Amino acid sequence: RSFLHPAATNINFSSCLFTKANLTKTKVANTFFNFTKFEDSYFKTVTFSNTNLNNVTFSNSTLTSVIFTNCNITNLSINNSNLTQVFVFNSTLDQHSKNILSDNNVTFDLNTFKLANKKNVTIKDTVFENINLGHLNLSTQKFSSTDFIFSKFSKTIFRFSHFSNTNFYFSNLSNINTFKSVFKNSIFNYSTISDSDFSEVKLINSHIKNSNISNVTFKNSKWLNVKIENSTCKNCNFNSISTSNIKVINSKGFF
Repeated sequence: RSFLHPAATNINFSSCLFTKANLTKTKVANTFFNFTKFEDSYFKTVTFSNTNLNNVTFSNSTLTSVIFTNCNITNLSINNSNLTQVFVFNSTLDQHSKNILSDNNVTFDLNTFKLANKKNVTIKDTVFENINLGHLNLSTQKFSSTDFIFSKFSKTIFRFSHFSNTNFYFSNLSNINTFKSVFKNSIFNYSTISDSDFSEVKLINSHIKNSNISNVTFKNSKWLNVKIENSTCKNCNFNSISTSNIKVINSKGFF
């Protein structure tokens, strides 16, 4: 069990030792960790937001799909630990902590996405909040069980990419290119898509709801088992599309 509530905030830990701590699908916000050590602990799909980590040590621990955003990190130590898909955004680190993370194959800010794309690594089991993915070429990138919340995509290229169980909540996508990409078991909710190219994409077992779409081409796209609910589509191109088992509820402008 996690020793923190999933919405833990404004907590100060000082000179603490946590053994076999289990943090899964947890967000830690506005929290202070001072001279604190984690031993034999497990972190998966965890976000540290607006958090200070001073003289924190991870020993014999596993960190998978962990995000540090708007954090202050100083004198970090990592001993005999396994780090996979650790993301650091908009954070302040001393040189020692940067070196420690770099030695564990952690990159910073948007370089993380560039490196994953270059190495053909699937980004999975991660929750991204308030991230701005602009002017990036992430063609052929694979995403699995990933959420984008309050995020912005502008002039981003996702040609031949694959989104599985990937959800966009309260996000804005503009001038993006998803030519021949696949969205499977994915959701667009309270999101906006504009001035974009979704030509020849495949939408499978997916859901569009409470969203607004405008000036988007879906030419030659395939829609299978898609539910569209409380959404609008203006000036969109649906030429030569194929559809099967589509449910349109309280929506306008589709097909």
